[in-house]
Amino acid sequence: MSLRLRLAQQAVFHLICAPRAHEFAPGAAGSVPVHMRTPRP
Repeated sequence: MSLRLRLAQQAVFHLICAPRAHEFAPGAAGSVPVHMRTPRP
């Protein structure tokens, strides 16, 4: 049950945060917390 919850959280994370991360850090969305990194203009 906890595994299913974890998978759901991962899916939500990738759907919301991964596209932002790929703008300036491709492939790092899973290893680096996205909210700790800020995109530079």
